[in-house]
Amino acid sequence: MNLGSGFAAGLAQGQQFTRGIADAYRAGQQMNDARDQAAQKEALKGIASATAVESTGYTADQGKELEGLAANGYKIDFDGSQKAYVARNDAGDTKTIAMQGVTDFMGERSAGSMSREQQDSTRMLAMADVIGRTDPERSLQMRQQLTLGAHDVKRQAREMKQWQQDDEVGRIEGEQRKQFQASLIDQSGKSREATMDDRLAHSQRRIAALTQAGHLKAADQATQDLMAQSHIKIQMDTKRRQEASDKAAAGLAVGDYAPLMELYNRYVPSGYKISGIEAGQGGALQIKRTDLNGREAAPVTLKDSGEALGLLKSMASPAALYQYSQGEFQRSLRPSRETVPSGLPYGASR
Repeated sequence: MNLGSGFAAGLAQGQQFTRGIADAYRAGQQMNDARDQAAQKEALKGIASATAVESTGYTADQGKELEGLAANGYKIDFDGSQKAYVARNDAGDTKTIAMQGVTDFMGERSAGSMSREQQDSTRMLAMADVIGRTDPERSLQMRQQLTLGAHDVKRQAREMKQWQQDDEVGRIEGEQRKQFQASLIDQSGKSREATMDDRLAHSQRRIAALTQAGHLKAADQATQDLMAQSHIKIQMDTKRRQEASDKAAAGLAVGDYAPLMELYNRYVPSGYKISGIEAGQGGALQIKRTDLNGREAAPVTLKDSGEALGLLKSMASPAALYQYSQGEFQRSLRPSRETVPSGLPYGASR
């Protein structure tokens, strides 16, 4: 064998050995891939078959809260009758951490129930983690799809809520328009032209209805119209209001309160109406009122006729009367807020 043929034979043997190593590596890699695929398939199968279990218990957040209380000097005891942990400190403060409805799903516990959509999102994230071990790009795509889907769900929920609110506002507005039109028809069935007082009262009832239904944005927009209407009315009524104020002052001097009632009910756009005025002990005047819907409102007490005369003088200022009437109207929309002072202006008290 010459040098050339020996070299060729050695090269062939070396190439064959190299191919053998490569073949063995590929075979081993295929076995590893098959094993990984089988493990991945099994993991995905477990995720797909996982079920949510609802029960009563404690959450991790409650556990952290108890740890925080203990760190702050609270003594923690378990009350078997309440099935709750009770934390007490030396100052006598007591906090109760009670069991609640919980859901255990895929190794995590959450408060309350999990919707089908929440379970699907949890599954998708878990599957993305499993797939990411062998295919990071595919895992990233799954996470992006999940994020986009969640955004779409939130957007659709917001749009649906807005549509429902718009429908409800439209319904309320429609009912108020019908009531307004009905108020302009007399017993004979004839319709009359709406006065400024009619339109102002309609605006007040419209705002009240929207506020009571929780549509504060629509109510605030309607309030802008009311404020403009009230300002115009107060300015236009200045002369007639002063004449009525003079009559009310003369009536107070002789114990006649009807002119005062007429003055307030006709010229003060507060949303309230005076239904009666009674003299009490020491000359105090109890003023009974009704709200926009004719329901009895909290009465207001003036200490004497002198305070009532001071009220009449204050009404001579259109700016002061405007601020008072608007403040009273806003308070009339929040009858349950006991901390908000209400009543007649400038020294009057309940």
